[in-house]
Amino acid sequence: MPKLQSQNAQARAADPYPSLLVLQHDQRKVVVKLPTAQLDDIVLYQSLQEEAFKTFDVGTDQSDITFWTSELPGFEDEEVEVSPSALPGLVANVRRLIVKGPLDDEDSEWSDQECSKIHISRHYPADRPLLRQGTMCVEVSLPPKVSRPSVMFVECKPALRVGRLRKFASSHCGKDPRKTRIRFNGSLMRDKDKLSVYGVEDSDQLTLEIHEVGGKAVLQGD
Repeated sequence: MPKLQSQNAQARAADPYPSLLVLQHDQRKVVVKLPTAQLDDIVLYQSLQEEAFKTFDVGTDQSDITFWTSELPGFEDEEVEVSPSALPGLVANVRRLIVKGPLDDEDSEWSDQECSKIHISRHYPADRPLLRQGTMCVEVSLPPKVSRPSVMFVECKPALRVGRLRKFASSHCGKDPRKTRIRFNGSLMRDKDKLSVYGVEDSDQLTLEIHEVGGKAVLQGD
């Protein structure tokens, strides 16, 4: 792309902060520092994925993160995905990369048709509400010391993505979704997968966990 190299490279060379890059997810923009060492394309891509994973709520697996640009000449009004092999040349010519996670192409607004809270208690209500056709009720154990009672019963569809349920439960117990994960039958669930992928059925129990920075220490639900 000679036009990109000739026009943007000169502007980038004159940039007072050539080692800095803006990462943007939704409306949030964060300035990050580019690695000083010369890295190959895959390592650089993974390095920025790690930075984005620590900075934004973009899922539970940093390998799901992709980068996009709207600064490509001829495509200024469009977002174009950046491949790992194109990344080194691109960061030398642009000031911003758009960060996307596995749920970012879906509607961000909650809908009662998608996911709704039935009840929060230690035990399922004796007078169980009638579920809508095609939905099920799952039990989500909330982290300790979040609230008493600490179990949320959620009506949702088997096709609901894990990340949507995770954010929904996190918002109802006042926890930062960037630090939460959901576990089922002892295994952590990936945001981009649907509940049906794990065989989640009506009345099954899931656990909302809080991960400390770095993802090492975990406080499990009751």
